[in-house]
Amino acid sequence: MVVGDAADWPLEEADCFYVNFASMAPQDAWIERLAPGGRLVMPLGVPSEPVRPNGPRFSRHGGIFVVRRQEGGFEAAYLCRAFFVFAEGGAQLIDMAEEERLEEAFRRGGAELVRSLVWKRPTDPARCWLCTPRWSLSYEPIGGKEWKRGGPKR
Repeated sequence: MVVGDAADWPLEEADCFYVNFASMAPQDAWIERLAPGGRLVMPLGVPSEPVRPNGPRFSRHGGIFVVRRQEGGFEAAYLCRAFFVFAEGGAQLIDMAEEERLEEAFRRGGAELVRSLVWKRPTDPARCWLCTPRWSLSYEPIGGKEWKRGGPKR
């Protein structure tokens, strides 16, 4: 058994990474250690207040996204609406402005139109479901190819 902060895992390159708690953003290790062709299944969520003092938080808005590392970048797709226990530790450290952006994106809708994850580079907010200074979920496919569950489509 391994005990540690999920914000630091995996320690080495991984073909598949499944996050079983809600987070407001992907962690560096989840994206940067994802092997070529590898997949990340990640619940994004906006945290609620704890139901009791020092109790767990749950996501009040949420959905599951899958990210696949390709040669030209990161393909991304919205799978479904979902609500998870919210992250603790490093995986939850996001500023209030990012929390507000994510909440607005869920309220606005359109997550099913997401086609790529833009990582640590600027992007056009008009082409994104969610745009932050560090990462974004974009409507634009990478390399001009659409990715569907059966594989890329032109």
